[in-house]
Amino acid sequence: MAYKTITDLSCDTVVALGGVNQDTGVKNPTSIEGFYLGAKSVINKDGQTSFIHVFQTPKGNQGIWGKADTNSKLAQVIKGTMTLVTFDRVVKLNGGKKKYVYSVQQDREQTIEVSTNTVANNPSSSDGDNDYASEESDSNDEDDNTEDADQDTALAAAERKAKMQALLKPKAKSA
Repeated sequence: MAYKTITDLSCDTVVALGGVNQDTGVKNPTSIEGFYLGAKSVINKDGQTSFIHVFQTPKGNQGIWGKADTNSKLAQVIKGTMTLVTFDRVVKLNGGKKKYVYSVQQDREQTIEVSTNTVANNPSSSDGDNDYASEESDSNDEDDNTEDADQDTALAAAERKAKMQALLKPKAKSA
């Protein structure tokens, strides 16, 4: 029997794609590109379940808050594929609600190995239309080997970053 490492869905940063940050008034980024690692569920400030979709990028693991459209579309993406999510527009719905619309593309020729059990819940089964949330705290027992685990995590992050930088470097044109 061979052990397989579980994909880490921790994030260095989490942002909403499109629109404006309600706290700072600064425009949110409009796209993210990286290897799609999966989604994790969190409880937002209103006590509702939301999803954070995690991408491995040259800047580390980056998360985006799930909206109904991203939750539905990213549920169809094969984990480990290079994926580009782009904010397209906001559509006004009846009753004054807004729907954020996104384009999701994947490159199946660029992949990394990802554990298949990386979604806590199915993101497409919830509205998840919240821009901001707080992560649930994990109450795991303290591990005696936390220093080794921290070193392993740092090493894995450095390896991911190096691989991403190599993949995203512009290819030299042949003469």
